[in-house]
Amino acid sequence: MAQIFLSYSHSDSDFVELIEPRIARIFGEGALWYDRSPVGLMGGDIWWGEILRQIQSCQIFLFLLSDESAKSEWCTKELEEAISLHKSLIPVLLETYSSKSYPDTYSVDTQERLREIQYVDLRRQGNRFKYDDLSEMWGAIRRAQSTILSLTERLVLYNQYGILKLLQRGKKNPDSFDGTMRTLSHGYGLEIEWLFEQMYPELNTNECKEVHDILYMYEMICRTCKDSGCAEIDSPFLRFSGFNHNSEPELYDYMTFLLFHENKYEEIIPEDRIYLRGMGQEMLPIYRKMLPKWRKRKDKFGLSVEEIKHILYAAQ
Repeated sequence: MAQIFLSYSHSDSDFVELIEPRIARIFGEGALWYDRSPVGLMGGDIWWGEILRQIQSCQIFLFLLSDESAKSEWCTKELEEAISLHKSLIPVLLETYSSKSYPDTYSVDTQERLREIQYVDLRRQGNRFKYDDLSEMWGAIRRAQSTILSLTERLVLYNQYGILKLLQRGKKNPDSFDGTMRTLSHGYGLEIEWLFEQMYPELNTNECKEVHDILYMYEMICRTCKDSGCAEIDSPFLRFSGFNHNSEPELYDYMTFLLFHENKYEEIIPEDRIYLRGMGQEMLPIYRKMLPKWRKRKDKFGLSVEEIKHILYAAQ
């Protein structure tokens, strides 16, 4: 079955013909299904039944919204079916869509669901060559794919949870994996999304390096204050305050990993971990004001009291 179901008005066939080969090149042959595609409706098919079957089996519902598709009874039915099945929905506003809001002809539930979703607006391209930049649409498809498990991935995870269950035999709650295993084997989309909610977004290499720099900067500040004393420095940022665990959870998590699991930068750890939860504000913007001054230090391995003053005052 195709990953992407395309819902559109035949009046927008030119755009469909434009994107079909690009989708095949980017996402693979057979990734896209629509009624006139090479793998679309065949002679003898019960056409509406086949469309419903394809919507049921697709991973992503790509909806091309134009003035004509907005008026189309069948496009509306396809959209409502995808919403009822909780499909990953990507609305794409074509230049042939003139309204500033979603059609009033849609049901209240459909309009509310569409308002919850970030659409791709291809009307913003102004006077540039028609649809010369589709990167926003490709990005939306890739983001949707990143939260969808393929059959192979589901099978691998199912088997791994089965192994964990076997290892828990004779221990407490070996059946606690049953719910997750059923979710994976039956493909319950909502519960699979809940599994993803337990995962933090990825911190890229540069973001990780920045956290290391912040921790190393404070380690050097601590060493200087321990050796030379910093009583004359009046700054709320003299002590490392961590990251805001509510608004900077990925940074807070990586910091605790480095400090308490990798046992790095131990000199900056306060007696009470509560002081590592930020100061009631996001801390990264503050640290970013300090880092340029720290990087200009004369001694690669140490700081003077005067340099510490310049670093801290940059944040105020």
